[in-house]
Amino acid sequence: MASGLTVVLSACGASDEVADPTGSAVLPTIGLTGLPEPLSGATDPPGLPTASASSTAEPIGDRVLGNRLLMIGDSLLASTAERFGGQMCDLLGEQGWSVAVEAEENQRIGFGDEVLDERLEKSDAPEWDAAAIFLGNNFDGDVDVFTDDLIDYIERLAPRPTLVYTLTEVDDGQAELNEMIRALPQAHPEVFVVDWAQLAVESPELLASDGLHLSEDGRNHLAAATAHALGEAPEADDVDCLKALFTDDSNGPDANSSSD
Repeated sequence: MASGLTVVLSACGASDEVADPTGSAVLPTIGLTGLPEPLSGATDPPGLPTASASSTAEPIGDRVLGNRLLMIGDSLLASTAERFGGQMCDLLGEQGWSVAVEAEENQRIGFGDEVLDERLEKSDAPEWDAAAIFLGNNFDGDVDVFTDDLIDYIERLAPRPTLVYTLTEVDDGQAELNEMIRALPQAHPEVFVVDWAQLAVESPELLASDGLHLSEDGRNHLAAATAHALGEAPEADDVDCLKALFTDDSNGPDANSSSD
């Protein structure tokens, strides 16, 4: 459990207390060997096997006092958004989370800056209790820039707990990024790592024919892995799939596309 310290996070017209994760022990990577054990009150997506997580890391829901989750990603995450499959809001909503999925096709690491400028930094922006980042599927080869940007986003979001997902290793670039991502909790104890790369290797049916985008089972598994890491949200009056501000799907997240 996190330490007893709390930090008051405020925006103009809103303030929420968030349990401070910085006083806790370093969080281990959440390495999943399949779908996590069903959480209390959750309904499993159809056709998914049950497996246990290899880590006993405390879920994010035990570290925060509110239920608002901001998710940032590219077309893989977008394919689970309400305007497409809807898996993320459906499953996380059953866990008590209000979720904004800010994800668009073809986005690189710099997209996170745009989202945080709009969703975090504006004076009238709503407060968030936790975050998730799934970027890197459109990696341009510059490890240093990617690392610097990702750490910048984590620090801007701190002390909020932040999920970061490893990447399907379509080339050596993603493999190098995954080494960095898995090491993040050592220096940033507010980070939880969901090892999507491991899931993709062990269950290739989660991927579409291009070996990168998600099959229907993959979208269900991504939502379920996220639900496992989050756990139950603190009790809240409202649970909602929050309106996304970034929805430029001019080409549409296509699970059979060769580019993201």
